[in-house]
This record gives sequence, structure tokens and C-alpha cells, in this order.
Amino acid sequence: MTFEIGLVLGLLALVIILMATEKLPVDLLTILVLVALCAGGILTPAEALTGYVSPVIFLLVGTFVISASLTRTGVTELLGGAVHKIAGRRPRRVLLALAATTAAVSAWMNNTAVTAVFIPPGIGVARRLRRSVSHFLMPVAFASMLGGTITLIGTSTNVAASGIMKQLGLAPLRLLELAPVGLVISAVGVVYIAAFTFRLLPERSPRTVDEEYGIREFLSEVVVTSGSPLIGKPLSASGLREALDLTVLAIHRAGAEPVVSPGPDEVLHEGDLMIVEGRAQHLVRVKGYPGLEIRADLHPSAADLTSSTVRLVELMPTPNSELIGSTLKEINFRGRYGVTAIGLFRAEESLTEKIGKVRLALGDVLLVQGRKVAIDRLSHQPEVELLEDVTHFIFNRRKSLTAVLLFGAGILAGSTGVMDLSWAILGAALGVILLGCLPWREVYKVVYWRMVVLIGGMTAFGLAMTHTGADRYLADLVVQAFTPFGPYGLLAGFFVMTCILTQPMSNASAALVVMPVAIRAAEAAALHPRPFAITVTLAASCSFITPMEPSCIMVYGPGRYRFTDFMVLGLPLTAMILGIVLLMVPWLWPL
Repeated sequence: MTFEIGLVLGLLALVIILMATEKLPVDLLTILVLVALCAGGILTPAEALTGYVSPVIFLLVGTFVISASLTRTGVTELLGGAVHKIAGRRPRRVLLALAATTAAVSAWMNNTAVTAVFIPPGIGVARRLRRSVSHFLMPVAFASMLGGTITLIGTSTNVAASGIMKQLGLAPLRLLELAPVGLVISAVGVVYIAAFTFRLLPERSPRTVDEEYGIREFLSEVVVTSGSPLIGKPLSASGLREALDLTVLAIHRAGAEPVVSPGPDEVLHEGDLMIVEGRAQHLVRVKGYPGLEIRADLHPSAADLTSSTVRLVELMPTPNSELIGSTLKEINFRGRYGVTAIGLFRAEESLTEKIGKVRLALGDVLLVQGRKVAIDRLSHQPEVELLEDVTHFIFNRRKSLTAVLLFGAGILAGSTGVMDLSWAILGAALGVILLGCLPWREVYKVVYWRMVVLIGGMTAFGLAMTHTGADRYLADLVVQAFTPFGPYGLLAGFFVMTCILTQPMSNASAALVVMPVAIRAAEAAALHPRPFAITVTLAASCSFITPMEPSCIMVYGPGRYRFTDFMVLGLPLTAMILGIVLLMVPWLWPL
């Protein structure tokens, strides 16, 4: 092993560890790796940036924009809302229709975007059927990944794999080259989901909002006493927020309608009963505050925080939202959106203290209070997804038809060879922007830039592995280990290796890391490299075993899942896909 090989493999190990522990954002980690490769003399600066000027990046950006336009014009919402009407009220039939629709849409849109679109319909279907939400959201995430195996643009992983294949001397993937295998994988997977989800996933009875977020534990009632200096003062001048760090969520007043989500100009009266949110140590200070008294014998609930004009809703940051990695305080959440966050659900725990100082992560669910007009505005924000059965974007017949036709034209032009697929999709993306299907101000918000940075950087990392011979070094080790099992054993070995790496790493990263090794191993074993490249590409989409894949992370919180739930439903599905790949790939792409 040379120094250069050791450096590249050391960086690879470090990348896997840091991605698994999430110590650094993946985009920052990618840039640091590129700097290290340049500093070590492995790559020149020009080579390090090669991945960012490739057609792969243009195709990726164009796909993100078109996906957003289809959502914005109401096309995907229309499909999601039709599922329940078509399937009726039989749970398994509804689940089959939901999973099949999700997979079909995901064949042409980014997996994560499709999952975000179908989470609210999934929750709505579960509530109408009075079934556990957990029985519908994991199938949505799994179906989105299954559908991504059908076309080149079905997932960013396929786009990245195609780019590295071209870089390593193989012909890039054609638009529908994966379709024969992807369609079988999707069909088998959807049927499996419909048949076994209700058997394998436990029925978790939905809890009330009070139970889910522990509202009684962090809400208290404070009374404005007789002779209080606060009488006649507006809330903004009361000092409750500044001095006591308390947020007034509602005011109950004798002989009048409750004032829910009061504004800063609301004037306090004697005897006002205020429902406040605050930490225990801050509530203790009320005892020493003139004119206020805590009512310890009363127990406020979610019902006290709503009215005819004020609602409580759950929402989730979308994958490319600027909320991810930020605190509510940093982005002035209340001022920007006009709603108050009163609860945060993360994985299997509810966080009710210091919510404003918690850095949000993908999959977090916020419980927010706000007036209906503010909630309606919020439902149209691309940064968040409301977790209820609502229509986020009004169906616009003209714009939706325009978006679909432009997308179809781009697909047709790229697949028939009239122009390169990357430029055809990018041209369609520019068309939907210029024709008003997607507002220009939202373009930078809908592109998942972290994925763009990651794929461009990891493409350069694959180049570093090739330059140093690290890919050949690892390939020799793999060939020695799996040669006794024959070509099929070698193929299975790379499938399993890729599946394992997709757990701590992103799918695209796993494909870009394993692809050079698989191709060199095939050449060393005197086998054709293309079936190995196809196997790695398909395996990279099989991240069903743990909730590490973005689509799975997104449903983790809303579905109230446990870590082992993914393993229970995902392991058999992964084994079935492995069998399909071993049967079909060598048949369609001979070894």
C-alpha cells in the first residue's frame, strides 16, 4: 500500500465515521475532503471541481426544479388526494394504492420530494380509516425509494452513478435502462408492503396532543390579581416575555370569549387567566412578580389553546428548508410565520423546554399555534410541510398542464437523442420558471444544494481513488474474498457492501465510493463491468434497514417509529430485491 492509497482510504474511513455520527454537515465535510485531497497532492484544484461542471449536476438541478413545479401547480397533490377515492375504505387496498401511486410518481421525481408530498395524504388516509399512522408513512418512504429504481432521474443516486460510470470509461445510464429491473423491484416491493405492513408493524394507538407533546408539563395558568400594576397595560409592556421569559398563548376573561394567540396590543384586565408557556424555573419567578399569581390547581390542555379563529397544527421542515440546522430563535420563527411553536417531537421523545434554542433536524415535528390566516399562509411555504389532510397548493389547470408538457418534452427530447438528457431537463426547468409554473424567488429554495455539493465532491473522490489505485487495491481484496463463490457471489458481495454503506452514508455517496471498486473487481475477475455497475446503482437505493435515508428520516417523527421498525419491515424487502437483482441483472447485462 502506497502513501497515496493510505491517505485516500483513511479519508474514506473518516468520511464514513463522520457521516454516521453526523458531527459535520455533509456539504462541509465534502469540501473539507476536497481540500485535503488537493493539499495531499492527490488532485489538482481543477480536478477537484470537475464534478461540479459535469452534466450530472445540470440534470440534478433541473430535476429538483421540475419536481417543485409539479408540486407547486398541484399535480402531485391531485394524485395524492385521488388515492383514497379510488381505493375505498379497505385498509390493504388503500395502502396498495398509496404505495403504487408513490412509486409511480417517484420514478420521475426526487425520492425525498415525493415522500414530503405524500406524507400529508398518508396521514389523512390513516385518520379517515381510523388506523395507526405508522401503517402508512413507512410504506410511503419505502415506495418512493422503490420507484426511484425505475428511471435515471428517479433518484439523485442514479444520476450520480451514471456520472461516475462515464468517468470510469463505461457508457452512462440511459433514461430507461434500469426500467426492466426497476419495474419488477417496484411491483414486488409494493405488493409486499401491502401484504405485510399490517402484520409486521405494530398498531400504535394515536395519542392526544396533550399526551404526545406533554402539554400539561410545560403550560401553566397565571392570574392577574386585584390591584395589579399590569391592569390596563398591553402585553408588550407587561414584561412577561422580557423579565420572566414566558409566552402568553391564551387569555380567558370572565364573561367574554377567550383570546387565543393574543397580539402584543392586547390589554390586560383584572382577573384575566393567562395560559403561559415557560420553563419551571421561570414560572417560579411569578411568585415574586407583583400582581401575578400561579393557579397550581388548574391544568390547561390543547383545547384551551384553540378557538374558532386559532388552530394547533403539526408541521415538519422540508429537506432543503433553511430551518434545518437552525434554531427558531435564529430565524425569528414567530415573526416570520406569525405562529408560535409550543412543542417539538424528535424521534421517540418530546422536547418542550428551550424549543427556541434547539437546532432543528430533518424529521423533527413542531406543534405550532396560530390564527387560521397565518396557518393558511404557512401551508404555502416551501420550507415546511403541514402534517394534516390539507391542500397545500391549489390545482392550477393551465400551469399544471404546462409543467407536465414541458417535463414530457424534456424526457422525450433526451430519451430520443434529439439533445443530451441533462440539457433537455435543464431546458424544461427553465421553461417552467419562465412560464410562471414556479416563482423565480423559490428556485434556490427547492434545489437540495447539500446533495449537489455532496455528489460533485464525491465524484471527485472517485477520481482520487482511480488516480491513486485505491480502487484496484480494494478490488483485489474483494475479489480474493468472494472468488470462491463465483461471479454471482462476487455480484452479491458488492450488493451487500453497498447496502451496508448506505446506512451510515447517503445513497449517492455509497454508490460513488463502491462503483470504482466494483468495476475494477469485475475487470480483475475477467467479467464485464456493466452488470456490477448496475448492481451497485440498484443496491444504493435499498436503504430500507435503518432510518438513515432522508425519506425514512422524514417519516420517523410523524410516524412515531422506533429504530427497529425499519429493520423488521426492511430486511425481508432487501433480501427479495437482492434475489431479483441476482436473477435479472446477469440476464439483461451478461457477465
